[in-house]
Amino acid sequence: MAFYIYTSRAMNNQVSLSVIVKGSFINWSGILLFILPTRILFAKWINSENLRLVWLGLFFGSWTVAGVYHVSQAMITYTMFNWPEEVWILLIPIMPLENLVRSLVGAFIGVRVISGLRAIGIMKPEAAIY
Repeated sequence: MAFYIYTSRAMNNQVSLSVIVKGSFINWSGILLFILPTRILFAKWINSENLRLVWLGLFFGSWTVAGVYHVSQAMITYTMFNWPEEVWILLIPIMPLENLVRSLVGAFIGVRVISGLRAIGIMKPEAAIY
């Protein structure tokens, strides 16, 4: 619903469809990764003994969650500021880079925290996927 409101407002503001698709890449990729069974795969990777899979699960899990929450944030921000197409074009390279860095940092820190918790043998909650 939020994605629909956000993109339809942009179309009403004469932002071209190709710019909307590129500018909302984080949003629709996050929603898509959440809707598909990939979220279950990412959770399995985080639960793996292989730290590379843990890292990948944390990276893609972070990307997915950030994309989903970005939809709500973008809808509110766009309603407040009504960016013209020029602002959308400016944000096209910035937003994926921001999400990439967020996901890299989340995976970098998360894999160390999880491996540390596993190493010291802390009892984890039953529902924890790490």
